[in-house]
Amino acid sequence: MVKSKKKPSRKRYEEEHPTVSFRLDRETYDRLKQHLAGTGYSFADFVKDSIGREESMVEKRVEMLAPSATSLSPRGEMPLKVWRRKLCALRLKGSWQVSK
Repeated sequence: MVKSKKKPSRKRYEEEHPTVSFRLDRETYDRLKQHLAGTGYSFADFVKDSIGREESMVEKRVEMLAPSATSLSPRGEMPLKVWRRKLCALRLKGSWQVSK
């Protein structure tokens, strides 16, 4: 059996654009497909846009909750950075939800 070799350009493309895969329940999948069809977004565009909106919401939440953006924390960090790190960690754990 002969193994096909990938062209260097294809190899570079795959390294720079890794595949993302995950499973959804049928209802969520159908909602996603309907949303994408209605907006004309590709799945990749949807994910990129969602990440941007999520970062923006976290940033706004951090600015709202940060006690002071000018004083330093005990570790010498700006409180805004501390709050951002903590809120992002909570968001990743799913224990913090953004209110609409």
